[in-house]
Amino acid sequence: MHRGKLALAGALTIAAVALLIGCEDTPIAPGEDWTMSLIAQPSVVQAGADSELIAIVMDANGVPQAGVSVTFSAAAGLLASGSARVETDDEGRAHDTLTVRAGDPDSIEVSAISGALSATATVEKAEACAANQAPTALIAGPETQTFSGTVGSTVDVPLDGSFSSDLDGVVTTYTWLCGNGEAAVSSDDPAVICTYTFTSQAHDFTASLQVKDSGIGGGPGRPATCIKTSAPDTVKITLNAGTAP
Repeated sequence: MHRGKLALAGALTIAAVALLIGCEDTPIAPGEDWTMSLIAQPSVVQAGADSELIAIVMDANGVPQAGVSVTFSAAAGLLASGSARVETDDEGRAHDTLTVRAGDPDSIEVSAISGALSATATVEKAEACAANQAPTALIAGPETQTFSGTVGSTVDVPLDGSFSSDLDGVVTTYTWLCGNGEAAVSSDDPAVICTYTFTSQAHDFTASLQVKDSGIGGGPGRPATCIKTSAPDTVKITLNAGTAP
C-alpha cells in the first residue's frame, strides 16, 4: 500500500512538471509573408539622450503578432537589451532603447531581426541635423491674382511651386492649402489647381505652399531623418463678382 502511494505521488510529480513545461512561453517563429518594420522615436536626439526602438511584426493579413522573438543591434550607442532577445507584446511590438553617447557618430544605424525578417532605422544626433538647411517655398507669379466672374460660378486657378529650392538637398514634398475650405494636399507634384466660387461680394482667399526636403541619410528600407519644412509662401486670390447680363 505504501509503495502504491509513492508510485502515485511520483506520477503526479511528473505530470505537474510536464504541465509546467508545457505552459512556458515559447517564442513564435515568423511565418511566411510576415512583415517587420522598425521605428526610432525620436529619430533625432541630443548626445546623452535616448531613442525608443519599436519593432512591429505582422502576419500576411496585417494582424500584429505577440510572442515573436526579436533581436536588436546598433552600429554605435548603448542598447538597453544588450542585444538579448525581446518578445513582441499583444500589439506585435518589441521595445528597446538606444542611448546615444557624445563620442558616437552623427548617424547610427539600428536593426531588428527575427528569423528571416529584418528592418532598419537611423538615429541622428541633433548636432548633425543642425547642418541641414531648411528648404524655401516659392509660388511662381504675382503675389496677388485677381479674377472676375458671375455670382455662383467658379474659377480654377493653377499654381506652380516648381521654383521652390533646397540648397543642400532636394525638395521632395509640396503641401498646398488653397484657403477655400478644402483640406491641404501633399504630394511630389509642385503644381496644383485651386477652385474658388464667386459670391455676391468681392472676396479674398490666401493660398499657401510649404515644402519638405530630403533630409539626411535614407536608403533601401531605411527612411531619411532630419527632414525639414520650409516657411510658407503665400499668394492672394481676389475674386470680383458681377451679375450675369
